[in-house]
Amino acid sequence: MIVVVAPDKFRGSLSALEAARAMGDGVKTVDPSAVIRECPMADGGEGTLEVIAMKTGAGTVRTRVHGPLPGTEVQAAWAQVPPDGLSGGLCRGGERYTFSPDGSIAFIEMSQASGLSLMPTELRSPLKTTTLGTGDLIKEALDAGCRQLVVGLGGSGTVDCGLGVASRLGYRFLDSRENELFPCGESLERVQYIDDGSVDPRVRESKFVVASDVDNPLAGPCGAARVYGPQKGASADEVETLERGLLHFGRMLNSLSGRDVVNMPGAGAAGGLGAGMVAFCGARIVMGAEFVASLTGLKGLIEGADLVLTGEGAFDYQSERGKVPFSVAAMAAEHGVPTVVLAGKVLTGRLGELNDKVGVFGIVPGPMDEEEAMTNAEKLLREGTARLIRIIGLFESSFKNSEEVSGGQSSSL
Repeated sequence: MIVVVAPDKFRGSLSALEAARAMGDGVKTVDPSAVIRECPMADGGEGTLEVIAMKTGAGTVRTRVHGPLPGTEVQAAWAQVPPDGLSGGLCRGGERYTFSPDGSIAFIEMSQASGLSLMPTELRSPLKTTTLGTGDLIKEALDAGCRQLVVGLGGSGTVDCGLGVASRLGYRFLDSRENELFPCGESLERVQYIDDGSVDPRVRESKFVVASDVDNPLAGPCGAARVYGPQKGASADEVETLERGLLHFGRMLNSLSGRDVVNMPGAGAAGGLGAGMVAFCGARIVMGAEFVASLTGLKGLIEGADLVLTGEGAFDYQSERGKVPFSVAAMAAEHGVPTVVLAGKVLTGRLGELNDKVGVFGIVPGPMDEEEAMTNAEKLLREGTARLIRIIGLFESSFKNSEEVSGGQSSSL
């Protein structure tokens, strides 16, 4: 049996690499002869930098940058990838983006500088938080000579539509009295003028790709404020404030870019940073999971496999917006290979049009508080995978016996 294991991280518990190894060990526990094809995955959010560095051999650079909360600093990393390190990323519809071999490529994971995990729960406030630190990382990459930049979006603690990034690149945002505004979520609906007279000229000389972890638009019922604002600490009233700000500022970005960024798939990623990167940097949005899959050669690993296992910490309604499990399952379905999603928490069984091709399996065997489950995530994932493989084996034996009894004719259940 050939099994591809291609999980995302289990946030707060296991990296994608650790999760892949635990799943592979679980398969081997039941079937020692199984061939395991490990392919740790990511979608542009937390953990993507680690996967990129592992697959390309890129060196990472650590630096002090602005934190997501005003007046704070954090240690963040980015990767400088050799010119031949990235063969290209899949854009929406299968269109391929090819990187030039003429210069190194910077990979920046925005959650390193502006992530939700960088803040204690009681201080989270998307009205106040900023992407200034992500802008610091972009500037450092430009200073290092990189003119091809991939910015991974996901795991953000911000809803500032990229105001912070743009401010670090020379844009200024002014209110009705032409006072400069601090680049954060609560400033969005107050912006009346965008001053681009001092933008770093290297921005226009560079090519930007945004690897987004979701395909949400900027605003509306599926937008950055209403879907993700509460996760980042916003109250119901604050969500509405952010929604008004995103709609107002989004219209300004439409005028600035000459494109409908408000409704663009992926524009709402990372609190609207997807829209901001398109308007301020001329970025191209690709789905992060597809981009990483292209880099890791996942499709080639799936060919000829008998089973694909993927997973993440919590499988919920957001997973089908472009997260790793849905993307991996879709690729496997193209090759007719069954997929099972393993998760610590299963909050939905929905997989859109893939419902009849994919199974979802919870790895927690019984009642258990979240802290205990996260502490024992590796053991739970290994043992849960083993249970799943045993169940699959039981069904295979049942079908085999049914065929023998019916003289080789496949029976239906």
